[in-house]
Amino acid sequence: MDRDNLKTDLRLKTLNGTIWRLAWPAIVENMLFSTVLLADTLITGWLRDERMLAATAIAGLLMFIMNAPFIALAAAANSIVSRSWGERDYLTARHCAGMALGLAVGLAGVLCLAAQPFADWVVRLFGAAPEVAPIGAAYLQILLLSGFCGFPMMVSNAIIRGTGNTYSPMWIAGLMNAVNVLFSVLLAFGWLGLPAMGVYGVAWGTVIARGVGFVLSAGYLIRPAGVGVAPLYLIRRDRRLLERLWHQTWPTFAERFTNS
Repeated sequence: MDRDNLKTDLRLKTLNGTIWRLAWPAIVENMLFSTVLLADTLITGWLRDERMLAATAIAGLLMFIMNAPFIALAAAANSIVSRSWGERDYLTARHCAGMALGLAVGLAGVLCLAAQPFADWVVRLFGAAPEVAPIGAAYLQILLLSGFCGFPMMVSNAIIRGTGNTYSPMWIAGLMNAVNVLFSVLLAFGWLGLPAMGVYGVAWGTVIARGVGFVLSAGYLIRPAGVGVAPLYLIRRDRRLLERLWHQTWPTFAERFTNS
């Protein structure tokens, strides 16, 4: 990869332009991530069943709370990778990137699997009416499957931004949204000969979309023409880097969890 093409111009006379060039794709990307839930709610509303609409709202609350550790890990990984990349210490940047993504995948698996048996209890705790609770629990159990890919994708996209590339995560998030709308509509209403699954089809559309997004994002990390993270780094641990990650992760996690 041509490292000269990855330089960021930080001269004072061009700094405003550089900041805007890096910022606007990240702003759009974050808006697109939020649009997934908005699109799901909109499509569910077209089903004209208030029980289903209530179910999506309640399930979305738990997913919002579960975002906190991954937002924190993403911020920490972005910070370390961006500094190392700017110093041209590509080995540290890649090792940190791989380790952070590996941790995100493992944590997502543990949280999503652990939450599955408690789906019914959670939706009832959040105040679901008796006629809404079964729908909400089933919807949440499917939506939790999207977390296996959706949560680590937050970390991998943050790492890519840390290398100075804010455009690829934006395009990945945009494609994820397009896939989400397409499959959610097809599965919800049973178009093109598919079974009409209602709100559960919307959930499966989200699972498919986040799976596609994660494959693209993680693929860019591993590709030599992308970030070039060796797959071995996903499982290899470095105590010094782990301490740096933890030192920067826990305050952000505490802040995000408290806000949630």
